[in-house]
Amino acid sequence: MAIKTIKQGNIIWYHIDKVDDVVLALLKNEFNFHPLDIKDVQGEAEESKVDVYREYIFVVMHFPILVRGQARAGFMELDIFLGKDFLIT
Repeated sequence: MAIKTIKQGNIIWYHIDKVDDVVLALLKNEFNFHPLDIKDVQGEAEESKVDVYREYIFVVMHFPILVRGQARAGFMELDIFLGKDFLIT
C-alpha cells in the first residue's frame, strides 16, 4: 500500500502514491465516497471538476507537463478529497 499520512491537530492528510485494490477498499469502506468519484480515481477523468457533497468535496485538477524525452506536452491529474477532518490526495 502506498499511503503516507501526516496528522496536524484534528486533520489527517493521506497522500496516495499508487491506486491499488487496498487503496480502493479504503476509499470505499472507510470513507464511503460516491462510486463515481472512486471511478474517477481509478482512471483518468476527462475534465477538471468539483463535486460538492454533504460530508466532503471531491476535486479533479489537470496540470500541463512536459513529457521527458519527447517533444510534446501532457498532463498530470490530481484528485483531492476534502472533509472536515481529512485531506486525501
